[in-house]
Amino acid sequence: MTNQEINERVAKLCGRDQANNYGIIWSKDGGWTVGFPNYTESLDACREFLAQIHGSDREEFLIIARYLERVDTLYGFEEQWALITLTPLELCEAFLRLKGQWE
Repeated sequence: MTNQEINERVAKLCGRDQANNYGIIWSKDGGWTVGFPNYTESLDACREFLAQIHGSDREEFLIIARYLERVDTLYGFEEQWALITLTPLELCEAFLRLKGQWE
């Protein structure tokens, strides 16, 4: 999947509907732009979907994140460090896998 496809899928799961063929209008840095938040490159944007993960989904999200290639073979504090330093793209992948939307 391209970053744009990932951003669009995450946006849809966050309840952001396409208002028209150009996407939705959202605020960034005090201005307005057309399109979806850049979840794949912004930890700030990722907070939107991370805040929507509750209950047993949190545990499942961490399990999925643990099996990402960069984290899988690490243990103890190194694994914890790898988890808290996931890139926005890795967070998006784990979120989409949680929701059954990763290809």
